[in-house]
Amino acid sequence: MKINFKKFILVLIGTMICLSAHAQLVDESTMDQAADQSNGNYQAMNMNYAGFNSLGMTQKAWLDPLQNLGEGQSKPAYSKYYWTPDLVLPIRLREAMLTMINFPEWELIEKIFIGDPAAFRGDIVGTNTVMLYPNPGAPVGVDTNVMIFGRSGNKYVFYVRSEGTNTERLTNSVIDIDVVDNAGTS
Repeated sequence: MKINFKKFILVLIGTMICLSAHAQLVDESTMDQAADQSNGNYQAMNMNYAGFNSLGMTQKAWLDPLQNLGEGQSKPAYSKYYWTPDLVLPIRLREAMLTMINFPEWELIEKIFIGDPAAFRGDIVGTNTVMLYPNPGAPVGVDTNVMIFGRSGNKYVFYVRSEGTNTERLTNSVIDIDVVDNAGTS
């Protein structure tokens, strides 16, 4: 019986050491960020470089949309981005909402690549229109990148993140892309 008790103690001590080491790996800033995001406080995205109901699932920002515009929005939930090949354009997606990206009329969308397909989806819904959205049931407060290839040869790169209904600013619903001086086209 002593041998089994010793083995039990050794396994218990080993498990405690492993759990302690794992707990130390959790970065304090990650915990702070999770706490902030669970309260609807998402960090603002710097745009300087790129010129329902009692469930509590409605976004309060829509009560006064003009006072809660997101970064780069000229109208509630609307942005117009001027694309050049050297820009990565930011998009804030909200859970349970869609974001439509309209490319120039001459651009034909051929392929969408999503860095984290478990968290996000994208569909080509017209020759030059893409719909992006967080996967239903996927965690909120995650990010990835999305690359959209056009027939013109342009490769549009986006930084995408999801936010909850408690986000304080309007997320993107419609984005129009304008290609600067037909950059990247032949």
